[in-house]
Amino acid sequence: MEFLTAFFSIFGLIFFAVRGGQHREWLSIDPDNKPWWDKADPIHALAFSVAGLAATGDAYFALALFAAVWLAFSSGWSDYQGAQQGRQTDATEPDGKLKGTWIVDIWIEKYRANHPVLWGIYANILRGGLAGLIVAIACCAFGYWGGLAFIPLGMCMALTVHFSTIVAKNRAENTWTGAAWALNEQYFGAIFWSGLAFLGAVHG
Repeated sequence: MEFLTAFFSIFGLIFFAVRGGQHREWLSIDPDNKPWWDKADPIHALAFSVAGLAATGDAYFALALFAAVWLAFSSGWSDYQGAQQGRQTDATEPDGKLKGTWIVDIWIEKYRANHPVLWGIYANILRGGLAGLIVAIACCAFGYWGGLAFIPLGMCMALTVHFSTIVAKNRAENTWTGAAWALNEQYFGAIFWSGLAFLGAVHG
């Protein structure tokens, strides 16, 4: 179990960073002139589904997992992260345009203008939890009840934002924003993907 958790976490660190576009820096790809295959969301979803296939041996489940993961992370959370970090964005203004997820926003709208940091924390918890819920539903539909672990793992998003910000600020005080974003993708990916280790543990 410990080996599987570490194994999937390593791949999660890599592929969730790919989902965020970090591979373009690694491979020196021009973001404005991307090759045809450079589609970050489906690449991440495909990698996750292949990992799910490796964990369960269930090809039909892997196809469902591909769709669920793509859907789960199709909308972003950049404003949530910025607000939690205390940065001023359009999202901290009462009439600002949000780059988030509407089903999350409607629950915590009242905190956005007067308590933006708190709003960001709540939003990250809910956004990660929503992603986990979508993936968990796909898992449970095929009898993989261990997939319920994706819900609390997803809710760790606020924690990964917090710790990635601390690490980035300690490394580079003046240019920490981009570093914090990159680190959060890696930390969250490692945590979320670790849930794949639970799929075979609880199945019925």
